[in-house]
Amino acid sequence: MEGNTGIRNWACLMHRARQYELLLLHMTSRSSALLLASVTFLWVSCSLSPTTTHAQVLITPESAANEPSWGDILMDSSASGLLALEVVHRDAVNSPFSSLMRHGAATKEEVHRELEKRDQSRVFAIKKQLELKATAAAATTAPPSLTDPVKPGISAGSGEYFCTLQVGTPPKTTLATLDTGSDVFWLQCEPCEECYQQIGPIFDPTQSSSYTALKCSSPECASLDTYQCGKVSGLCLYEVAYGDGSVTVGDFSQETITLTSTSSGNPFQIPQFAFGCGHMNNGNFGGSAGVLGLGRGKLSFPSQLQALGQQAAVSFMYCLTDRFSNPSANSHIVFGESASITPALGIQYTPLLQNPHLPAYYYVGLMGISVGLAVIQFPVSFYLVDAATGNGGVILDSGTSISQLTELAYISFWGAFQAATTHLQTAPGTALLDTCYTIVSGNPSTIAIPPVSFLFENKVSITLPPNNVLMPVDSHGTYCLAFGINWTGNFSIIGNLQQQNFLIDYDLTNSRVGFLGADCAITQQ
Repeated sequence: MEGNTGIRNWACLMHRARQYELLLLHMTSRSSALLLASVTFLWVSCSLSPTTTHAQVLITPESAANEPSWGDILMDSSASGLLALEVVHRDAVNSPFSSLMRHGAATKEEVHRELEKRDQSRVFAIKKQLELKATAAAATTAPPSLTDPVKPGISAGSGEYFCTLQVGTPPKTTLATLDTGSDVFWLQCEPCEECYQQIGPIFDPTQSSSYTALKCSSPECASLDTYQCGKVSGLCLYEVAYGDGSVTVGDFSQETITLTSTSSGNPFQIPQFAFGCGHMNNGNFGGSAGVLGLGRGKLSFPSQLQALGQQAAVSFMYCLTDRFSNPSANSHIVFGESASITPALGIQYTPLLQNPHLPAYYYVGLMGISVGLAVIQFPVSFYLVDAATGNGGVILDSGTSISQLTELAYISFWGAFQAATTHLQTAPGTALLDTCYTIVSGNPSTIAIPPVSFLFENKVSITLPPNNVLMPVDSHGTYCLAFGINWTGNFSIIGNLQQQNFLIDYDLTNSRVGFLGADCAITQQ
């Protein structure tokens, strides 16, 4: 065991030396004292890695377990009267965005580079939101104004999953970004003082008989973090600002939303739904018409469904397909109380945690990660949020693809994975991913890799499918460990790649989230 520990620590040092060598190329202005402090911290962080053994417990094609079909679950949701919607990933072959990148001729390398850029923008925006919240809290207790940041949300150019919905009477089809880190639903609206380019026409409220601009005295307006009243009209003016400087400003309003359930095929109307009708929208929001917030606040889509009497509980669940092995399959999201269809399936629930600085986001207690028989236990400070600063914690996020861990957590996980994959042929890394391999078959499921499991509070353990652990980054059989270091902030993120082929149930009424391995693919005919 001592030999293994020495090898692990030496590998850790070599890995960190490589990372700091890259950093030094971009940090020529740092002082020698700061560099010395960095090297000292490097040594300490490696020596504090947990001591574990790395038995060769491997996932093989024959060891895959049978999982429930998402198609059967959708049939159950239809029988239970729940609302199911089709969800499309930005890079899917049937995505409206796939034809926008190089007119549909983007290489896998280009697609992956864009994915990493979106991820880094998202993580930076979350960090910036934390800083802005902390600065605002320390500076003043005065009432907020429209120049203050409001809800945390996506960054410009990001947005991973989208759904189609219809707005107004008569209904007009539009495309919206789904975001678990936002509350307010907003769309670009005519007349546009400033609008970005979107797919499809911009919504014109003057052409809808069901549109109503809300007054400042309305309870919906009072639920906003930041709003102002029109001096003459008395209308509610909203703003949603993001950490990267993107913003939407306009009239907070009510409108009829129409959704077509994929489980029943029937239209589902939601009258008097509160949303932001944005007339000034600055930022590239990925070409979608706006954002459909799935966060934890009163104005989020699931919360309003319950408040308007459309659903009995504040709850939703989704099942994201493996977009690499089955790019033509559709993902789905289901709204409504899931208790009628999930208990018999053996779903595991862990408590949802709260960050008062980012109240829309879903935080979970990730207590550790196992790699084969090696168990990496994280300290409490890793997964609990510092209420004073908002730092720390682990976000379960739909808007980030690659999971990003704090430095010490990643080093420990990386060391265990490296020790268990010495039989694989290594390959050069990317800007974000540093642990890569050459897989000639082009499918991680056909080779033996160590099982990787997330260990959550409440004794919840979920084992990731091989395609959630290694992801393709080019057309030459290079697959990389789909985890990275969050260099920008002191928090961690579980990305949507690690959520693929899991039914994930957000039970907000009971403040918990459930996980169940499932075959999420429903192939488009």
